[in-house]
Amino acid sequence: MELLPEIEYFRDIVFHFKHSVSRKADIPSDVAQDFTWLPHHATLTWTTRPLSIEDNTPVYNMTAFRKTVQEFIEVDVQHTSSGS
Repeated sequence: MELLPEIEYFRDIVFHFKHSVSRKADIPSDVAQDFTWLPHHATLTWTTRPLSIEDNTPVYNMTAFRKTVQEFIEVDVQHTSSGS
């Protein structure tokens, strides 16, 4: 992001497109029916977190819409073992 800051915008555009067609868009349940969402509510905040306590593999964590975690891709970790 430091060398090519526009990549951040493309990343967010692609995420929002995939998120909109996934039918798994999460919004907070405590929002009133007449609440008006504004563009800044859809701003994605990207962080990384470990996969689990035992596995330190970093995974991306995205939040938007009042800090609701936005996950539409299930993380499928498959450990491969080298065969003889």
